[in-house]
Amino acid sequence: MANLIEPSSFDLIVLGTGLPQCIVAAAAAINGHSVLHLDTCDFYGSHWASLPLQDFSDWCHAAGKLPFPSSLQVPASLPMSGSQGDELRDHCSSSRIEAPGDLTVVQNEATLLHDTQNLCGETQDGALRDGAESLTAGEDNKLTQGDYHAYSCNTKDDSSSMRNSLLSENANTQELTPNQFGSDLSSSMMEELGLELTVVDQSTSMYHSFSFLHSSAESLAPSRSFYIDLAGPKLAYCAESLVDLLISCGASNYLEFKSLEASFMWSTNGLLPVPSSRADVFKDRTMNNAEKRHLMRFFKLVVDHTSPNANASQISQEELESPFVDFLQGRQIPSSVQAMILYAIALSDGKQDAIENGGSSMMSTRKGVESLALYLTSVGRFPNSTGAFLYPLYGQGELPQAFSRSAAVKGALYALKMPVKSLLKDKETGNFKGVQMSTNQLIFSGRLVVGPTMCSTLRKGFSSETASESGGGLPNSEHHEDSAKVVRGVCITNKSLSPDLCTIMVVFPPHSITLKENGVIRALQLGSSVSVCPEGKFIVQLSMVCSNELVGVEALQQATKLLFRLQDSSHVAEEQQPTLLWAAFYAHDVIYSQGFKWISAGHIAAFGMPDETLHFQTVVAAAENVYKGLYPEDEFFPKPSSSVTDGSGVDGEVGFSDGYIEELTETTT
Repeated sequence: MANLIEPSSFDLIVLGTGLPQCIVAAAAAINGHSVLHLDTCDFYGSHWASLPLQDFSDWCHAAGKLPFPSSLQVPASLPMSGSQGDELRDHCSSSRIEAPGDLTVVQNEATLLHDTQNLCGETQDGALRDGAESLTAGEDNKLTQGDYHAYSCNTKDDSSSMRNSLLSENANTQELTPNQFGSDLSSSMMEELGLELTVVDQSTSMYHSFSFLHSSAESLAPSRSFYIDLAGPKLAYCAESLVDLLISCGASNYLEFKSLEASFMWSTNGLLPVPSSRADVFKDRTMNNAEKRHLMRFFKLVVDHTSPNANASQISQEELESPFVDFLQGRQIPSSVQAMILYAIALSDGKQDAIENGGSSMMSTRKGVESLALYLTSVGRFPNSTGAFLYPLYGQGELPQAFSRSAAVKGALYALKMPVKSLLKDKETGNFKGVQMSTNQLIFSGRLVVGPTMCSTLRKGFSSETASESGGGLPNSEHHEDSAKVVRGVCITNKSLSPDLCTIMVVFPPHSITLKENGVIRALQLGSSVSVCPEGKFIVQLSMVCSNELVGVEALQQATKLLFRLQDSSHVAEEQQPTLLWAAFYAHDVIYSQGFKWISAGHIAAFGMPDETLHFQTVVAAAENVYKGLYPEDEFFPKPSSSVTDGSGVDGEVGFSDGYIEELTETTT
């Protein structure tokens, strides 16, 4: 008989290790709730994962189904004795970042944040430490280990292998015993328990419209030299809520970041730099001194409006409700700078113009000012960050793993390659009661959090009346012609788009590629400095939100042709461009506009697919809303005691601080 899980009852069951699920699980564990976190895949992240190149290719050829046929294997779980558990607690206590500004941002090549020993008993080369033994089932099929369950997923070699081990503490430090319902369940037994089973649909895929350029990736480099984000491109503002959560819960102990070195706007005249600091504004050659002074005064207005100072300049309520593009025009911001603010700083995803002029939904001035203020306060927040944005080393798949490690240290139980067979429902009330594992074991809970692949199962198991009570029904898992789509692309090239720069972003304003769609195309270039590809190679992630995925994929392909030289091209003018070595494109629907949906208020919540935004603000807000619905009396995460926003930067560089804005407006006269 397969190993069984004990205890058989938890406060919360979470299915899928996507980023929002991991945030909710960490919040619940930190607040003292018992959490069981399961994933059918043998790696962390689900739709937010970072996969080696060959596994990414396998995933594409499996049409995006999770789990997919993969070379990744989860090793046998490893034991940890009580003394080792104490060592872990001491380690986490001593290494936890207390000051919110101490998030690790590296300047050059990646370095290890912690020692080379895997916390679950492995050394860097995968060998067991002295005294460690493999986890096995005893004669009575119970898990025979000490105080900790250890589930590891060594998807990365060498130093990064330690990042993929998760530990969870058995609060009662008791031996595990078989669940009384660990054998085949008869209908009479289910009738006696008053339960109904809803069989989980294991065949759901959320992706479609896959296409390739130069489909063979075998000649590029060893597969595990590349790590590709399924939900790319994504960047974190230095001052956004995700960074604050990482610091407050200690997950930042398991991460390192590299700052975005530069942003560019694409134009027919080349790549135009986007100001990432006050010095960039001062050095800009496209604006005269009067325009620079006017722009800095505008930035000061934004900073003053969002400051707690009651005497600071404020923007009127009427202006806040007006379109942001009208506000920028009214403040006489140069048209070229307007596009940069709208699409590269405030990160609008659609054309900001009237609908009759081909525009999309308009960003309000309130939203635009908040986004611009977030950008301005992000610049210079951390000592080694040269700009406003951060990217995690080894890929964004490290983010869900970091939150999972924080949850595991607080007692959450994690298991990979652990499919759920059915959902349990009370026959009388229709409420969620637990899950049936593939081993037929029953695990009970009154709360469930799932990812988007469970949508068809929830639609099948819960009536439309139950769903409508919580704000709407469930989407079909099939492809919808009338829903918004996100198209994504991954390219591998042989050199950087900008000499001497590794981590950069290129923004294609709306209608610069196609007039058929209003979406912004963003291309994020990543290199070896963020440990996602070997030296001399670069990964470029692209995305666009659109209404027709075929037009969207075609637009991304056209953008790659503008940025890169094709391998079979002999055009002399293209010789200086990077050569496109390999590319893949795919699409998925935008399931929930708010990022989640209540299926049964206070009991079941489903998260949607990774959204189209570049930042993580939406996913964190969705996770917080779900957690507050599950546990309304709890604090979501403890707030940091202070925040480093003094503008300190690299080599004495400072960001857009009030004092400097005033100084610059005087010196540019």
